[in-house]
Amino acid sequence: MVYSTPSRPHDFTVPFPELKRLARSAIRLHPRNGSPQQQESSIGGPLLWPSDEPWPLCGGESHPTFQFPSHQEFNFEEPLDLVYARRAVLAERDAKVAAGEDIPSDWAIPRLEVVKERYSMANYQHHGATPLLPVLQVYRSDVLDLPFPDQYDLLQLLWCPYDHTDIHPPYNPAPLLIWRDSTVINSSIESPPLPSLVGLDNYVPEPCVLEPEEVTEYPDDRELEANQPDLSTQIDTYIDKAAMDEFSYIDAFASAPGWKLFGHGGEWGAIDPYPIDCHTCDSPMQPLITVDSAESNGNDCTWRRRDEDGAPEHVGNPPQVVIGRWYQFQVFYCPSSATHSPRYEMY
Repeated sequence: MVYSTPSRPHDFTVPFPELKRLARSAIRLHPRNGSPQQQESSIGGPLLWPSDEPWPLCGGESHPTFQFPSHQEFNFEEPLDLVYARRAVLAERDAKVAAGEDIPSDWAIPRLEVVKERYSMANYQHHGATPLLPVLQVYRSDVLDLPFPDQYDLLQLLWCPYDHTDIHPPYNPAPLLIWRDSTVINSSIESPPLPSLVGLDNYVPEPCVLEPEEVTEYPDDRELEANQPDLSTQIDTYIDKAAMDEFSYIDAFASAPGWKLFGHGGEWGAIDPYPIDCHTCDSPMQPLITVDSAESNGNDCTWRRRDEDGAPEHVGNPPQVVIGRWYQFQVFYCPSSATHSPRYEMY
């Protein structure tokens, strides 16, 4: 079955042609659960990693615990084995329901108790520094517009699956961005180290293959308000007069949901827009990777891909990554040089 993103329900460039100069191409990654290989683009899959290069470890001083109103110290830490075993039980339940099997509503509960006991914290302990988890790998063969074509053909993102207070933005996984030339890698690590414990299961990406698709994006409403206030006001007035849904511009036209590359990045929401400039050369940085907490922005999401007959594809959150309260984790890069440090934000 071939799916593609449908045309936007309302083209705001017709009444507002000045939007056309603000258009940017974005690559929706469309992650779908699968068994990716090292030589494939993926989320949560195995990385092409040189066998003579040490696997990266978390350099944070400590992983925080949390204080709740009860004043009892609470820690979300749990074994990585338990995360995968729990997901397997829930996936089996969902498959039975999808197949029409008549199973009890509490079918998963006793099975979850079994895996919880089997992978009890009592059987695990920290073994030094925490190995980073593979998050994303993208080959130029799948996304031709990857930056720095004369130097690299592979983009990789890893992170430490704990909330960190010593990074920006705080209370997020600590990321590591890597550019590579895959043609110079003669041998790769087949079984990289994995952390025995993780801070949040939301930071453990489920392996997914990718189906990249190019779409066009425009500045979201908050970005437009900050940089083009007159145009923003005109669009708001147009929406009011046309009795359109208040989210017609941002959710149905400007910003594609889900994991993606480039474009205008995620939607400013948790924080106000501000200039993201390179700390090395002061040049404006550009969105590179958007890690989203869902592949759609609601039940009526107009960005859902459709097949040839117009039937929508229903996809929730295949990578099972959730940032904060269903926010987005944004990676920015400096177009001047891959050696300039990336910047990160959550919104």
